[in-house]
Amino acid sequence: MSAPASTTPTAPYPVGRPRRLNSHAAVLLVLWLASGVYLYLRADRGWIPHDEGTLAQAAERVLEGQLPHRDFDDTYTGGLAMLHALAFKLFGIRLLSIRWMLLIFSLLFIPALYRIAARAAPPIVAGLATATGVALSLPNYFVPLPSYYNLFFATFGTLALLRHIETDRRRWLFAAGLCGGLSFIIKPIALFYVAAVLLVLVYREQAGAASAADRPSTRGFSVLVTAGLLTFAGLLLQLVLRRPAAMELLQFGVPGLALTALLIANEWRTRRGNEPPRWRRLAHMCLPFVAGVVVPVAIFVMPYAMTSSLPSLVHGVFILPQRRLAESAYPLPGPTTLAWSIPLVILFATGFVARPRRTTQWLLAVPTALILAVIVCNADQDRVYRAIFLTLRPVVILVTLAACLILGLPVLTRRLSEIRRQQVMLVAAMAAMVSLVQFPYAFGLYFCYVAPLVVLAALYVAWGAGPTHVCVLCFYLAFAVVWLNRGYVRHFGEFYRYVEESTPMELPRSGLRVRASSAGNYHDLIELIVSETPAGDYIYAAPDAPEIYFLSARRNPTRTFFDFLDTDFDSNPSGRAGRIMALLDEHDVRLVVIKQQAEFSELQEALRLRLLERYEILAANELFVVLGRGGDPHPAR
Repeated sequence: MSAPASTTPTAPYPVGRPRRLNSHAAVLLVLWLASGVYLYLRADRGWIPHDEGTLAQAAERVLEGQLPHRDFDDTYTGGLAMLHALAFKLFGIRLLSIRWMLLIFSLLFIPALYRIAARAAPPIVAGLATATGVALSLPNYFVPLPSYYNLFFATFGTLALLRHIETDRRRWLFAAGLCGGLSFIIKPIALFYVAAVLLVLVYREQAGAASAADRPSTRGFSVLVTAGLLTFAGLLLQLVLRRPAAMELLQFGVPGLALTALLIANEWRTRRGNEPPRWRRLAHMCLPFVAGVVVPVAIFVMPYAMTSSLPSLVHGVFILPQRRLAESAYPLPGPTTLAWSIPLVILFATGFVARPRRTTQWLLAVPTALILAVIVCNADQDRVYRAIFLTLRPVVILVTLAACLILGLPVLTRRLSEIRRQQVMLVAAMAAMVSLVQFPYAFGLYFCYVAPLVVLAALYVAWGAGPTHVCVLCFYLAFAVVWLNRGYVRHFGEFYRYVEESTPMELPRSGLRVRASSAGNYHDLIELIVSETPAGDYIYAAPDAPEIYFLSARRNPTRTFFDFLDTDFDSNPSGRAGRIMALLDEHDVRLVVIKQQAEFSELQEALRLRLLERYEILAANELFVVLGRGGDPHPAR
């Protein structure tokens, strides 16, 4: 496909200006080293037990030769368990090893993020934007959850698409597709990334058609494209309306719907060019991308196809997650909290509508900086902390709507080159779609999995580096480093509380530093398990206690990591109790650990009574009750 006349390929940095190129290299080197050291120092701090246990137990079962979904109910697609199994082989079987793998990917992610930012801003501002994006994400919860890898691959794919826009080379589309395929085998929410890319490719095709000098096309192409876009909008609404709430619709529905409306309006406004060339142009872009997606997915699927396990894979990847969507949800704050974003709306308006002179911008920047400095210094107060965080969540709505205005209103559109328009569409679509990672469990921490892309979109929409924009970047960077990164993860986004997490968990399979109480309780529990059972023996730990199996090096007799994901958890508690007791008999389980406080599931009464009939209490504290099998069954207690 030949590039449109208005999209002449350009270099990622200005050609013939070595000083600027050196500035980019210098800023990136300093940023990369500083961020790497910062993340390294936080790599072993804190944990949420069931998260660590889920990741580690899945990886260990892969090391034993098991396949996710065929032999156990992996919470994700299965690729992450295989990646973490590799981490265990490289760095040893302990929790810290999978964090080293996350650190390696983080060190690749940082320069990719910077290279995207550098296309929209000078070196220092691009560095600030990158630092802000990193600080709002990884340091808050440095645990190798799949959503971080989805973020990494979405960022790598965005960079590949930027290179395609600049060079018109299809190999970059294939590279972007590889990122989508690799992301999918980590977690299915990669489909949101794929949807974002397809929206961008439709916009890019429309740009080529608008520059064509041919006669207006027939309606067939436009009708089919419009039908596809309306289908996408319908699927998006069907997803979001599973949790029918005003804020969910605004946060997760409006950005995607606005982009869809822009593309439909664009299609019928600029419908030019013969129909066959338009089909060819769109196909020449979509086919390399789709091929890139298919290649890693096909390789991943091969072991399942060879062992006749495809139905198990399909059930685990597409059916079982529907239960998670139904059972685990966390609502967004109410629509009234959008009022906290009004100052950002005004700032954006002055950035790309009013366009004040440089002198005026600096005059506005000085009081803005002073006000923001006072606010961030008082962010340890609950109301201030929460107010600042509430300005971050809706930014994706703001930047997406702003991008649609920029690309849809001729008075704003003509200020930008064709390449810059496509870049704005790309980063806006990526932020809008990847932000769906927060649905339906919109706990504040989930914003970390999209924050860097939101920062990039804001940078592109704000057109670079006005002084007030720089002040805002510094404000959020300071807020992240001083308050978000240092706060307790359980209170993230709600209020600031510092919790000391520096006590080593003295267990062979840990390597982490956690709260003193947590380290002590788990140390005592694991010592008891080790003293009562031989290595590699089966035990039973519930509810939602996969970390106990891993830390004690004992085996799980069930397929599941989270009890509520059992298909009979709600429908047949008595039958489930009988099924589990039969498993305990089959594997001669002599020790049971009951977790007193689980986040998602509860120990059902039918199962509790059956366990207490067969086992006697060996030990108990505020977190666990340990049961052992004695001679005669003990009555229920």
